[in-house]
Amino acid sequence: MQQSKKRCSYCKKYKDLDQFHECKSNFDGLQGRCKPCNNRTRNTNKKTLIIPVEIDGEMIDHRYCKTCEELKPLDQFFSNGRGGRKAHCKPCYVEKVKKSKAIREALKNNRPDQARAIA
Repeated sequence: MQQSKKRCSYCKKYKDLDQFHECKSNFDGLQGRCKPCNNRTRNTNKKTLIIPVEIDGEMIDHRYCKTCEELKPLDQFFSNGRGGRKAHCKPCYVEKVKKSKAIREALKNNRPDQARAIA
C-alpha cells in the first residue's frame, strides 16, 4: 500500500509526500524533514560572517563563536577541511568533543542515566 503522507522528523507534523525532497539513501526515497523545516534549519546554519577588525593598523579577520558568542580572531577557530573555519572557537569545540565522547562512552557502557546527566 502506497503512503500519501509522511511525518516530518523536525516539526512532527504529517504532510503530503510532495512536501519532502528526494533522498535516494532513505528507505522511502524522501528526506526526513519537510521542505519548510529543511529550509529553516539550512538558513540558520549559514556560515558565520567574517568581520575584519583593525588592530594596530592591521586588518585581522574575526568571527563570533556560536557557543560562547565572543568575537575572536580566525586563528582561534579550527579549519573545517573545506577551506573555511568551524563555527565554534577552539576551546568551545574541544569541550563539545569531550562532552560528546563522554556521552558515547556512557552509552557504550550501558549507562543511559549517566549519558542524560552529561547532556
